[in-house]
Amino acid sequence: KLSDIFYVDYGNHSVEIHTTNGHSSFFSVSFSDVADRLLKHDNFLRSYKNCIVNMDRIISVTGDSFILDNGVSISIPKRRLKEIKKYYDDYCMMK
Repeated sequence: KLSDIFYVDYGNHSVEIHTTNGHSSFFSVSFSDVADRLLKHDNFLRSYKNCIVNMDRIISVTGDSFILDNGVSISIPKRRLKEIKKYYDDYCMMK
């Protein structure tokens, strides 16, 4: 389920999906294909080039990072920090 996803990232030629079951799933698919599907949903946000975060799993924003409810910190690129924080704030206001 989409609600079980904390975040999705890309590295070592595979997409890794981090979920609530505590395991990560690796797939040899195009990150852009996964991104296209997830970003159609309002609660997903591209934090940086190879990472998409589920905003429903964010518990706080500290400096240049999102803190997820599983304790993981997802960095926000400094050059897009203001834009991404505004997008997240707007999402929270609409919830």
